[in-house]
Amino acid sequence: LLAACSTESHQPTPEETTLTSLGQPAPTFAVTTLAGDTFDLEEAAGNVVLLNFFATWCPPCREEMPHLESEVWSRFKGDDFLMLSLGREHTDADLPPFVEEMGISFPVAADPERGVYGQYAQQYIPRNVLIDRRGVIAFQSSGFERPDFERMIEVIEELLTTA
Repeated sequence: LLAACSTESHQPTPEETTLTSLGQPAPTFAVTTLAGDTFDLEEAAGNVVLLNFFATWCPPCREEMPHLESEVWSRFKGDDFLMLSLGREHTDADLPPFVEEMGISFPVAADPERGVYGQYAQQYIPRNVLIDRRGVIAFQSSGFERPDFERMIEVIEELLTTA
């Protein structure tokens, strides 16, 4: 069973390919979502933010998407919680069929040149980065494993109950 999708032949661990660490300020960026809205991480300060990196061809990413929709976005949206999924190496034209197929209602943006992803990691998706209200990384994971996903939900709950 694939834990995370990678395109490299030599397989360093997900930890070895992670460029960020817990407790550090999240690298900032601004992108335009498929809906035409600007998502600027600096402007998101004061909110809890979940960044999700995925690819349409990645089996664990496809497995995770419905859980992100039903267990994270449907539950937490509107409670000082923002979420953005970034299609690694995808264009705006690539993503709408996937969004429709997966029934995604949360914001999605393309990251065709790994401009955002490359600030956070070198490889492995899906990848989630949870950022607290101060813009600091509070949780990160790669692959889709149920225990990690449940821990991420717990951290979201904790962050949303902390002023």
